[in-house]
Amino acid sequence: MLVFWQSHAEYQQFVTERWIELYTNHAGNLEYHDALISKLWYLDLDPVLELLAPYYGQGGRPAVNQPQILRALVAMNHYRHDSVTSWVKVLRSDPVLVMACGFEDGHDPGIGTFYDFLDRLWLEEPQQKRPRVKNRKPRKPQKKGKKLKPRHDGIVAQIVDKAMEGRTAHHCPQSLFQKLFTQVAVLPSAQLKLLGDTNNLTISGDGTPVESGSSPYGKPTCTCRKQRIFSCDCKRIYSDPDARWGWDSYSEVYFYGYSIYVRLQYL
Repeated sequence: MLVFWQSHAEYQQFVTERWIELYTNHAGNLEYHDALISKLWYLDLDPVLELLAPYYGQGGRPAVNQPQILRALVAMNHYRHDSVTSWVKVLRSDPVLVMACGFEDGHDPGIGTFYDFLDRLWLEEPQQKRPRVKNRKPRKPQKKGKKLKPRHDGIVAQIVDKAMEGRTAHHCPQSLFQKLFTQVAVLPSAQLKLLGDTNNLTISGDGTPVESGSSPYGKPTCTCRKQRIFSCDCKRIYSDPDARWGWDSYSEVYFYGYSIYVRLQYL
């Protein structure tokens, strides 16, 4: 249940009061985090409440510190940390960071709380670790720098046709992330004229490989190893069931993970 929400005005009042309290003993640290504090000062998360409310139950224990957790994730990205576990340690050791995110002293969340918040933003059930056959590496293109042949010919043209017709893309797990980013970053930037003429933009896209953190070898479900057969085609269980081997034509290396499509905007 989403009840307690620190409004943007309340957050700015909190930072003002805590800044005065911290200045005596942490002046240097306040200066070090000045860029982050300025970023969070202007990041109005009030529109996020309406977006997130449907994804919280109507009963049970009320969720607390949700906007503070989101600010902490923004701060995590600001300092280019890629591990929630290590970031929680950094956050708890720095009272200025705790203040910048809007947490009261002693109320900064644990690792599990961060992951619970992220799970709510990802609109898809966790993938089941279903057995599947081993995914083999694709053959390298014969020419240097050449890309692999696409698995689904014409898919880009289909997406373009739908966009030109004004049709929205199908539901995707990250759609809530996109709506959140639109409300707190894109629209305010457009209103401040930071994006130039929003009716005259050039948008293009490109694909990029993203490596999975899981093992590409999987866990065997057979007894072939006991029979001293170490290379079999029996099904295996993978911690990331949808990851596959691919070829990065730019770096000319194999990667195990996903190919994502990123849209780019030019003013």
